[in-house]
Amino acid sequence: MNHILDINNISMKYRDKLILQDISFAVAKGEFFVIIGPNGAGKTSLLKILAGLEKISHGCVKVRGKNIRDYSRRTLSQFMAIVPQQIEIGFPFSVAETVIMGRTPHLGILGMEGKDDFHMAREAMEFTDVAHLADRKLHQLSGG
Repeated sequence: MNHILDINNISMKYRDKLILQDISFAVAKGEFFVIIGPNGAGKTSLLKILAGLEKISHGCVKVRGKNIRDYSRRTLSQFMAIVPQQIEIGFPFSVAETVIMGRTPHLGILGMEGKDDFHMAREAMEFTDVAHLADRKLHQLSGG
């Protein structure tokens, strides 16, 4: 099977403390994947690794069949992002405005969204069943 994400025996240390040890899993295109665990189990650390924000001490992370270290930050950000549950936003962005921000790495030199970008954002909201929240302000929604 062709996986969009392959995690093979990754481990991570932070200040000589082992945070993650021998984690392996694969995610196929179109699959939803859930990370569940108690506070301090390493869920956020794992997400940061997947977004290229943290380094592993052992193992391999492949995105679309390519080692994550071989991607530039810009290229990786075109298909990998983290949206934390608790955020402080200085502006009252709507859900739709926040989703369209995910297109930023794909924009041209002028950084202006086009019809295709808005269409893709709408499709993403429909796929994740949040299109009905498009006009709601982000700070009005629960984290769950």
